Amino acid sequence: MDRFPDYVALNCYFHMTSHQEKEHKKFYDERMHDDMHMLHMCPSKHAFKLLSIALFNLWKVDHASFAEGFHGSYLSEDWSSWYLDALPMARVGM
Repeated sequence: MDRFPDYVALNCYFHMTSHQEKEHKKFYDERMHDDMHMLHMCPSKHAFKLLSIALFNLWKVDHASFAEGFHGSYLSEDWSSWYLDALPMARVGM
């Protein structure tokens, strides 16, 4: 990534949520799906960061192992680009 400073590694929201639903059937319910959708719809990196912290702390209460794994996989700096504004084209004309 050092050679390409403007590089953005995007994650596919559909594949990410499908994977979570399949891997965590026991507790992946409508609320969890809604939480993921809210994160995806964040209008900025700042909003995504704030909401991800709040949801991570909420998930840790009942599903600590999921929360830790999800944080490492989808909320870490390198792989957290699955919210709408992460896509550079989403900002065109704004």
